[in-house]
Amino acid sequence: MGAAISSARAMQVPLAAEHVRVARDLLATYRFQTVEGGTAI
Repeated sequence: MGAAISSARAMQVPLAAEHVRVARDLLATYRFQTVEGGTAI
């Protein structure tokens, strides 16, 4: 199983890095906690 090292370096690593960048950008604006009527949700 797995990919040849040349394929991994050329495709899999950059795609994985892009997923991490997208997650970072989305989490930067995600509201983890909100307050409604004095209650943290």
